[in-house]
Amino acid sequence: MFKKEVVGVDYLTRWHLLKNNRFLNVYLHKFEGDDAPFAHDHPWPSMSLCLSGKVREFYRDDDTVTSTRRALFNVRLIGRGRLIYRRALFAHRLEVVDGPVWTLFITGPKVRDWGFYTPSGWRVWLDNEDSEFERDPGEDLHSIGEILEGEG
Repeated sequence: MFKKEVVGVDYLTRWHLLKNNRFLNVYLHKFEGDDAPFAHDHPWPSMSLCLSGKVREFYRDDDTVTSTRRALFNVRLIGRGRLIYRRALFAHRLEVVDGPVWTLFITGPKVRDWGFYTPSGWRVWLDNEDSEFERDPGEDLHSIGEILEGEG
């Protein structure tokens, strides 16, 4: 049985394919909307495989992002079949170009807290009171087939 989690409104649906543990996590992501206006990082190194759709990623690869997307001067288009590795400190934000965008997202062990790069500096994600990332409980599904069939 896979846990379904809805993040934000028209932003991201996440299915936990491999339950949370300290070594490895595997998720199926469905992006329908863009990230928040601020870049974010993650608490673990990760790999993302784009299964369908296209997303534009704004990023800076020197771990010095301190502001909004204007500071993210690198841009890449990520489409079907593209595999991306990201360090835990890798700051980025995503914009859906051709959606929905489906990705397989694999994380390593947690090495730090994660957060947003705002105009006032880096903020731990739990401190972001204005965040659009309020989590809503979702239904559990039994197979990846049920997940994809339900999307029509």
